[in-house]
Amino acid sequence: MINGFMWLAIAITVIFFLAFLVLFVCDWIIYFLVEHTVIESKEDGTSDR
Repeated sequence: MINGFMWLAIAITVIFFLAFLVLFVCDWIIYFLVEHTVIESKEDGTSDR
């Protein structure tokens, strides 16, 4: 019985780790796309500041 709960806990932990990893990669991609856009707009002189 305890062995079953152990595998359930490991499975939930792995699922949460994979979800965190996917969200981290998505956040990283969005950050660099926004950063690239900001750098391009500053070079073009089209920034609002």
